[in-house]
Amino acid sequence: MRKYDVAIVGAGPGGYVAAIRLGQLGKKVALIERDKIGGVCLNYGCIPTKAIIHVAYLFKKIKWLREVGLEIQEVKLDFKKIQQWKNSVLERLRKGINYLLNSYSVEIFKGNASFEDHNKLNVKESGEEIYAENIIVATGSLPSELPNIKIDGRYVIDSTFALELEEIPKDIIIIGGGAIGLEFGCAFQNFGSNVYVVEIMDQLLPGFDKELSETLRRIMERRGAKIFLNSTVSEISISNDKIKAILNTKTGVVELEADKILLSIGRKPNTEGLNIENTKILRNNKGFIITDEYQRTNISNIYAIGDITGPPFLAHRASKQGIIAAEIISGLKSAFDYRAIPSVYFTDPEIVSVGLSQEEASKNREILIGKFPFLALGRALAYGSSEGFVKVIADKKTNMILGIQAIGEGVSDLSGEAALAIEMGATLEDLSFVMHPHPTLTESIMEAAENALKKAIHILNK
Repeated sequence: MRKYDVAIVGAGPGGYVAAIRLGQLGKKVALIERDKIGGVCLNYGCIPTKAIIHVAYLFKKIKWLREVGLEIQEVKLDFKKIQQWKNSVLERLRKGINYLLNSYSVEIFKGNASFEDHNKLNVKESGEEIYAENIIVATGSLPSELPNIKIDGRYVIDSTFALELEEIPKDIIIIGGGAIGLEFGCAFQNFGSNVYVVEIMDQLLPGFDKELSETLRRIMERRGAKIFLNSTVSEISISNDKIKAILNTKTGVVELEADKILLSIGRKPNTEGLNIENTKILRNNKGFIITDEYQRTNISNIYAIGDITGPPFLAHRASKQGIIAAEIISGLKSAFDYRAIPSVYFTDPEIVSVGLSQEEASKNREILIGKFPFLALGRALAYGSSEGFVKVIADKKTNMILGIQAIGEGVSDLSGEAALAIEMGATLEDLSFVMHPHPTLTESIMEAAENALKKAIHILNK
């Protein structure tokens, strides 16, 4: 039996980050991964999707270039070559992470880990037994399925299969109007697909800021997407190499036909084969592991980080939790005590939400709202992307920033400033006072704050 200070199950953005931090702190670490270093995020999620989304955006932007005087001959779409480029990006990142893990003497085990008890793990493929003083569970999450719609990898696909397609589907039905479904929907739309989105709730991005959600819906529909809200898929069938879906909508039954159905209705905890019941770790009613602010479970030497602890399913959240668990195990002071976790959706246009939404903030206090439209922003107009706005929400009594939301091309780059402002307790005056460079997208945050104070320069302050 091999002995370690810490064993980590799962090498995604939570697990490998925890391993590196523990290595920095002098711990002997075992990292167990059944697939590829980097986990779902690097290999089947965050990075490959953004690579595909970026190419789709460039493909769309070529049409705009003709409008401004750059005549380009016919552009051919070679999706196989795009996939090869995407895979080269992933391989480069994996090599970098492996180099860091090796530099900190992290021992990597390939295989499925299962609990024998609170300190012992078994790697099934090799039969190796690992004893660790502390264990971190970082196994992530898996795509959910519907009882009547199962993923087959050919006609019904999830995000992983979508990233391996060799051809762009002419028609695609997306079941689920959340972040994953809409990111793929916008990308396929930019590549030229006819996109149909089916969402059971009354808005896209359920639970999200409604103004942002409605803005995205209008933009997608104006570009040709068909969006069905308050709708469900009751039946699917395959005929003549096409898949048909019967929808129950507000206005009646609708039949759609497509090349693919992308199922993106949420995620479930990945505890397959982990034998977690051997530890008596507490989980909630959906199967996600319950932790405290130190990422510790009810078993004092077992920690959990990332998607396995439940939503929000964000890589940067997992990484921060991994660092916290590593530091607590090493005897340092640390805790997951963030006022705001930034959410960025790489739709087209992009969406950012940090802190409280307008609906959340107004529940138990009076608020001030400032908005600045991209129609009045020089950088956005110069880039041909005037759709969108920034919204700043503040407490009316103190002017403290409670939330910042934005939709528009490139707004993902505003998320850092938004998170910093809320985390540091900034006020409207702080955002207004800071000199933002011109012409940049960041000016929109300053102008939105000024608008809340009724002193924005480049719009009327109503």
